Amino acid sequence: MRPPRRHPRAGYTLIEVLGAVLLAVALGSMIYAAPKPSPDREAGDAALRMYGMLRGALTDAELNGGEVLIRALAGPDGGRFLAVAVAAGDEIEEGGADWVELERGVLWRAGSAASDPMRTPTDGRVPGTIRCSAESCETGAADYVVYFVGHARNARVARALVLTRERDVQLFRWSPSAGRWEGGSR
Repeated sequence: MRPPRRHPRAGYTLIEVLGAVLLAVALGSMIYAAPKPSPDREAGDAALRMYGMLRGALTDAELNGGEVLIRALAGPDGGRFLAVAVAAGDEIEEGGADWVELERGVLWRAGSAASDPMRTPTDGRVPGTIRCSAESCETGAADYVVYFVGHARNARVARALVLTRERDVQLFRWSPSAGRWEGGSR
């Protein structure tokens, strides 16, 4: 008589299970430790998106004979920015346009800068609604308006988007080590 055959058991050995767990932990730690964008990069990216949106709207309005409506709103999670070409005298719907959202810690603020790129002391207010015609922008009493973008994780980070009455747009970066604004042309 032959001994009964042993059928292999279904399942995994302890070593196989431990190997799979260790592999999952190793992959998870690599994903968690992946480099995150710096506050300087996040604020810079938001300012660059605003700059592109504003330049595009000014160009559209110039080509189509309209005007540009610029709106900046502060909010609990940062805020948002919109620049859009419209027909003269038109308004825009709040929800009907593509806004640049300030997110992931990006805020309306001047960081550690005490003055704007034109060397005027900053009061930290966000310009509300600005309208630009084919000839000029309504900048109020000043010759320009400044939109400051900073970051919650680093108070020294700041960008400044400057719009002049003559429809010129410039983007600046605050250099805390030099104590001055850098850039200004694009």
